[in-house]
Amino acid sequence: MLILCFSTLVFADELVFDLSRTNGPLGFGAVGAHYALSEPDVPSVISLVPIRVRTVNQKPPYGLQHPGADAFRVMESFVKAGGEYLQVYLQDIYLNWPYEKNPDNNRDYVPDDYLEKVRESVRILEMLPYRDKIVYVPFNEPDAIWYGGLFWSSKRMKEFFTAWKAVYNTIKEVAPSAKIAGPNTTTYNSRFMKKFFEFCLQENCLPDLITWHELNLMDAEAGHAYYQDFRKIEKELGIRSLPICINEYALGKELSVPGRLMKWLARFEQSKVDGCLAYWHAAGNFSGLVEGNVPNSAWWLFREYVNMSGELVSATPSYTSISTLAVYDRNTKTLKVLLGGDDQEELTLTFRNTPFKERVYYEVWEIEWSGYTGIYISPDLLEKGYTEVLNGGFSLKLQNLSEMSAYLILVRKDEGSRQIYQSVWKWRQEAENAFLENCTVEIHGGGNNPPYSGEKVVFLDNTKSALSFKVEVPKDSLYLLEIWYLNGNAKSV
Repeated sequence: MLILCFSTLVFADELVFDLSRTNGPLGFGAVGAHYALSEPDVPSVISLVPIRVRTVNQKPPYGLQHPGADAFRVMESFVKAGGEYLQVYLQDIYLNWPYEKNPDNNRDYVPDDYLEKVRESVRILEMLPYRDKIVYVPFNEPDAIWYGGLFWSSKRMKEFFTAWKAVYNTIKEVAPSAKIAGPNTTTYNSRFMKKFFEFCLQENCLPDLITWHELNLMDAEAGHAYYQDFRKIEKELGIRSLPICINEYALGKELSVPGRLMKWLARFEQSKVDGCLAYWHAAGNFSGLVEGNVPNSAWWLFREYVNMSGELVSATPSYTSISTLAVYDRNTKTLKVLLGGDDQEELTLTFRNTPFKERVYYEVWEIEWSGYTGIYISPDLLEKGYTEVLNGGFSLKLQNLSEMSAYLILVRKDEGSRQIYQSVWKWRQEAENAFLENCTVEIHGGGNNPPYSGEKVVFLDNTKSALSFKVEVPKDSLYLLEIWYLNGNAKSV
């Protein structure tokens, strides 16, 4: 079976939330990262506790794939940060990427040295007092490395299945109660998944955690279809519902960007699966959330996400360019909405069947992109006030939404005793809209040259290049001026 997914996202100027229809609590599974921890306390435990880390991927002891990220060394920090399970990429024992494939003289489709490396890695990790939190990942993207073409080639599929059983059994020989994850492919493929699990059932080598990667533009939209297809396969084969982790997700240009990450949070909550942000940039920052133990705006997005409590309320229409997470907490009588993902001049949020009477108090906060490593002090209050409630319903209008930002809306009966900052004035202009002299403006939307937004990049590429901004402020005062730029090389940002 081949799943074809095309973009069905539509523009919507109104989102409707019906509080009489809820879908259980949030799972908070999106808080994970690939090579998240480079050394003990890097990032610091104190910077990770507030975002309630679920899982991370690390290399095995003495692995050569990266200078840091050794699972044995960082395990204690992971546990102190509240982590639930740590995935060990066993192939990261190798130096090269793609992994070098050494001779397979006995023709069991596993390099002769790999089983011994697996055996030694598991032996060392099983000495840890936290070994019950370890999940072993035998293969990383096998459809691209060592077993290329296995989605379509029955021969390569058979080779991988044989190798999977060999490595699986080797792990179990050393640690009979070990948890194992897989198949850990570059993407989801229905035909392969069904064949793989038929084999695993027959040979008694089922993974405990199901993993694959979602690293394409369409995956955030198609991901729930993958999930539904896999659950269908489980049912057909008589397998209990197994936990799923998309243990590498998002493009490089999406990391650290609150608006772009919102669609992934919404995708994982829709399917109730876990995920790990992919590793595209520098090490030691939890895949673009905290640099030098200082949070950026994406960290704040995840913090607001894990602080949401109550029952999930879906938005209608569901497939829009704006992604949402909304919850109503009956204990605190508070409604929270996180949303983002598109530029929009005006968006109306309509709430129906609410418990509120006469009027409600609301706040609108913006979590603005602060750059890949930029410091972000806290979200900015854009607006606060009261609005009337009629027959249990009310509406709020949001204006001038940026695709790079996420927005938090809080609704409660009244303001209460909360002390908050007054709303701040902000003005932003992109370089291509400034007055340009001797500059080159190019359209770049790919991963190598991701723009801030607007799909354009301005190159000040000669000594006479200049640009001018005209700024009008509302009153005489002190203002913070920030200019964001990237150093390019041969027009490669």
